[in-house]
Amino acid sequence: MAPPALIPSIPRPDTRNPFAGKGLAVTLALLLQPTEAQSIADLAARAEASRPLASKVVRELRRLELVAGEVRQGKQGELWPTPALLQATASHWPAPIASVVGGQARLESLPTGGGPAIRRLLSVNWDSPPRVYVRDLNAARGVLAESGGHLIGGGTGDWEIAVVDFPFGPGDVPPVVAALELGATPRGREMLARHRSDFADGWRSDG
Repeated sequence: MAPPALIPSIPRPDTRNPFAGKGLAVTLALLLQPTEAQSIADLAARAEASRPLASKVVRELRRLELVAGEVRQGKQGELWPTPALLQATASHWPAPIASVVGGQARLESLPTGGGPAIRRLLSVNWDSPPRVYVRDLNAARGVLAESGGHLIGGGTGDWEIAVVDFPFGPGDVPPVVAALELGATPRGREMLARHRSDFADGWRSDG
């Protein structure tokens, strides 16, 4: 069976953009460790990105006043995200590239967000379908072909596929990713505003 043809292509992003492609991976690495001082080397390793790219992303985030701390060479450095970085990243968080009906996605073996992850985190009534995260379009096609599900052109499917080039582990995505999903939509932003302390409690915001 040929790979489904309806999954759209993704434009090649500017790698210096802190909210796209591997830039998003570096930004996410910052957000996943909000209370620990991090270096460029730390961020590059966690995002599986090059140090030069991680350095470019951090410089841009610092220019936007979204990252605090000090940049140093090698593994030295004391960088941490400000709470404003969460909001800024959420406004650029990638939408799902596919809505799927039917099939058997192995959600327990894949990084999965969406409604179930948000409900387990906040105990709120959130009706979004599960969202499977893959790292590229080939992985998206593979998951879809393996599941036996069918793409739909509009409306809400049984589950979704999204592309973020970050080395997530299987199972529920980290809480900050659930927060980013919420912050990507108007309704979700209202929910996130009410529960912001659940995500950003204890974050450092001093410069």
